[in-house]
Amino acid sequence: MGDKSSNNVEPSLSDPALIKLDILLPIVQRAYSEQITEILDYSSSQLSGGIGGGSIYRFSGQGRVKGELANWSVILKILKPGGKGESDTNITDWSYYKREADAYHSGCLSDLPGGIAAPRHLDITEFRDGTSWLWLEDIRDSLEQWTLEDYGRVACDIGRFNGAYLTGTPLPQQPWLSSNWIRSYISLSSSAMEPLHNSLDNPLIRRWFPGNRSDAFFRLWNQRDVYLNAMDQLPQTLCHLDLFRRNMFLMNNVSSRKQTVAIDWAFVGIGCIGADISPLVIASLAFFEVGLDKVHELDQIVFDGYLEGLRQAGWQGDPRQARLGYLIAKLRYDFSEINGWLSGVFDENVRHIIEQAFGHPLGEIFDYFAALTNVISYLDDERSKLMNKLNYG
Repeated sequence: MGDKSSNNVEPSLSDPALIKLDILLPIVQRAYSEQITEILDYSSSQLSGGIGGGSIYRFSGQGRVKGELANWSVILKILKPGGKGESDTNITDWSYYKREADAYHSGCLSDLPGGIAAPRHLDITEFRDGTSWLWLEDIRDSLEQWTLEDYGRVACDIGRFNGAYLTGTPLPQQPWLSSNWIRSYISLSSSAMEPLHNSLDNPLIRRWFPGNRSDAFFRLWNQRDVYLNAMDQLPQTLCHLDLFRRNMFLMNNVSSRKQTVAIDWAFVGIGCIGADISPLVIASLAFFEVGLDKVHELDQIVFDGYLEGLRQAGWQGDPRQARLGYLIAKLRYDFSEINGWLSGVFDENVRHIIEQAFGHPLGEIFDYFAALTNVISYLDDERSKLMNKLNYG
């Protein structure tokens, strides 16, 4: 993998519009094992943005392979400082903007244990203004729609991945790895609690918190440290921390087995057992990937698959610990982006961004979240009971 020096690359060249064939050709050749000898044409399209305030582009076109035409595509992820505020340049911050580039540069994502793979990294270019270009293999899902069985298969792969670090594979020690990520992420909502409480009469917020649901919300907020302290006492492993449907792909590998490939390693770090399947269930539901009528089935098949993966990795611990880690990590979604949601209520521009991401008007999103919260409330009850049974808190 070819890394380029950051010391002699001018900031003005960090504009992707300036990318020419001489930059693209070696990257495309790495992606296709040097088979493509010439690029005949190319175009780019912008995909969704990343954590670092940058953007993601797909470059694609036609090339020549031994006299024949062949299609190609690669991904460019642009990581810029300041996208999540000044703190994202702090290597220990939850939002450290260059964590994914550092993870690829270190090589720790090139040969992950267990059942998870990351896209191949093709090149990293660093610029004097702090911008990084991360060139990656373009991953396409072999399935347009996942079945519940697919979620279970992926959960098993996650279990094998997490389980490897619980049964002998040393935890990485690099300083850029996230730690206490869920706690840090939840703390971002602290400043929103009083404004939210003062806005409960707003019609949109009433759709978000129908009836007296706000009482349970603020009660859980006041109890959060009890759960987060318990999470710190659970077995720790390497976690991706954002493994939901939009960040995961099922691909056919050389043996025709479905291979789980995870993108967007911007949060990678040390977390508790079970934390990595919380987004697989909750975020996949929140983004309308699975219907609310499938909640109990999804929960069961994901946890069963995860536990099977842990067992395959050799972990023989108490399955209730894995279950509790999964349920405590759910707090991330109970208090996710409260500032952003409030801004969406009162700022039309922010509302448009949210509606574009979810594909629904904000009022409908809040109606759905209220229904989702009601359907998965049994998980909160189970979490409280497990805390008592396992003598946490």
